[in-house]
Amino acid sequence: MSYRVHLSPKSANVKTGPIPVSTSERATCPADCAMRAECYAAAGPLALHWAAVSTGQRGQLWPEFVAAVAALPAGQLWRHNQAGDLPGDGQTVDPAALGQLVAANRGRRGFTYSHYRDAESLRWIRAANEWGFTVNLSANDLADADALAATGAGPSSSSYRRRKPRTRRRRPAGPW
Repeated sequence: MSYRVHLSPKSANVKTGPIPVSTSERATCPADCAMRAECYAAAGPLALHWAAVSTGQRGQLWPEFVAAVAALPAGQLWRHNQAGDLPGDGQTVDPAALGQLVAANRGRRGFTYSHYRDAESLRWIRAANEWGFTVNLSANDLADADALAATGAGPSSSSYRRRKPRTRRRRPAGPW
């Protein structure tokens, strides 16, 4: 299977800073991702870019992308997937494609996040982490982060949503 990916050599994404950043087609995202309805990449300028990659208007096919990663300077910090997920069919990770990416990343400092959580995918994610390509497991909440961390496949992270808007608190006697 082939995947479409766009590699920006210098990101304008304020979250990552000016490092190389990739965007993978939407079809790589797991179908059961709990963040699908509120995915940050589905709105704003990134959504337009992601749609162009997903429809084939931008980016390159997987072999060309892997070659571009291999051509990054030694020691280069880069992020795979400001949008999209690891190569896969939406159900499980494609181990051959992930292996190609891990090999291309050798000597570089690539990292990504993934919502894949089936046993087979977690096995390949663990291997990617052991071989030097950091895959953070994206959790849906703090309990899910603990459960994912317990698999030993890799580090887990979760976004935290504040339930109440932040308010300024005052003591009866005045500010703190």
